[in-house]
Amino acid sequence: MTLLTGKRSLLPLLILVGLALLPACGKKGPVRPLDKPLPAAPEGAALEQKGGRLLLSWTIPAKNQDGSPAKKLTGFNIYRMSYNPAEDCPECRDTSVLLREIDLEYLQDVRRTGERLTLSDGALQPGTGYRYRIVPFTRKGREGAPAVVQAPFLPPPPSPSGLTA
Repeated sequence: MTLLTGKRSLLPLLILVGLALLPACGKKGPVRPLDKPLPAAPEGAALEQKGGRLLLSWTIPAKNQDGSPAKKLTGFNIYRMSYNPAEDCPECRDTSVLLREIDLEYLQDVRRTGERLTLSDGALQPGTGYRYRIVPFTRKGREGAPAVVQAPFLPPPPSPSGLTA
């Protein structure tokens, strides 16, 4: 029996073996396309109560999620969610609303100390918990990884009375 004739031709088998031995296109690289670099989550996010206000602070990320420098970081979106500390599970749901958009070029109502930003929030109800999501964004509005902090807002202590000098 020859390769090209007969009931059982070996030609299809040889073609398959030949194709399996051929190299691919010759380009080496990742299996999936590269993502655009997005900002990493802000580091050192903290929330503390000062009287009748909550102070939200965080450090501006220096790198993107892929490790490259965060050159296109433009600002932060601050989302706030309120919850009942005695009954709710703030991790179970997210009903956050945009509280503020912070532009790093034109800071308004935000204090900057080096690479640390502090935002004061005073529109709060005593006995309510607050959860904040700090989300960095790029010039094109693409959001990076968030940092999340939460704390209950307790009633501020009363002012001292009967003071004399």
